[in-house]
Amino acid sequence: MTALRSMTGFGRGTHTGAAYRVAVELRSVNHRYREIVVRVPRDMPGLEEPVRARIAQAVARGRVDALVAVEPLPGTRGLRVDVHLARAYRQALEDLRRELDLDDDVDLELLASLPGVIGLDESSADLEACWRDAAPALDQALAHLAAMRAAEGAALARDLAGALERLAGHVEAVAARAPQVVEAYKARLAQRVQALAGDVPVEPDRLAAEVAIFADRADISEEVVRLRSHMDQFRATLELDEPVGRRLDFLLQEMNREVNTIGSKGDGAGTAAGGVGMKGG
Repeated sequence: MTALRSMTGFGRGTHTGAAYRVAVELRSVNHRYREIVVRVPRDMPGLEEPVRARIAQAVARGRVDALVAVEPLPGTRGLRVDVHLARAYRQALEDLRRELDLDDDVDLELLASLPGVIGLDESSADLEACWRDAAPALDQALAHLAAMRAAEGAALARDLAGALERLAGHVEAVAARAPQVVEAYKARLAQRVQALAGDVPVEPDRLAAEVAIFADRADISEEVVRLRSHMDQFRATLELDEPVGRRLDFLLQEMNREVNTIGSKGDGAGTAAGGVGMKGG
């Protein structure tokens, strides 16, 4: 079975651990190289590097966008109270009350509602504990991503293999017709010369020399050999368990070069049609 993989795919994984509930989404698209973009919670910047490293182990090429959502479980995070800020707020409000000659008191409810006085204690975020809970979610997302990339890769491989077989059929048809091209040229040349010469005898050696020159110019045996070799390498490359996009692209360019050469050397509608068939599948 082919190991060809597509570069496009999606994967999602979730995990509830001892301290965190984590959800990971991965999206991958075509890219010439490997690019990994990771978005993690603002209070967990240290989570970005281990996530990127784990993705890099699983993905060789393509752009991967990773979104990591982390939710602390109840009872695992503390609160932070900024007493100094609360005192500053109170002093400012007291000064404002006296300046405006107001009777309202500055109470606890008002102070607690002011920005920055009470909030989640970000320092209590445990990176190691979060990574322990995030790793299973990431692995699950990577498994789903790999499955989708493999399924699409298998479909691409089947399509490429079918196109390769059609190409092989055209190549064999053109190769089989190659000797007939020379014979047809010889017959046409003899008819033209006879029509022009009339009753004047034509030297057979001269006619044979012209045919030999044409046969050498129209010889496609080397191109056919190279084209068959490229097709064999293409089939073998489809089975490799490694990134093969660049190698396949190179082989396609070389195959196209040989097809163009065969088309330019060919003489007659049959060879021309074969060249068109090779390009069109």
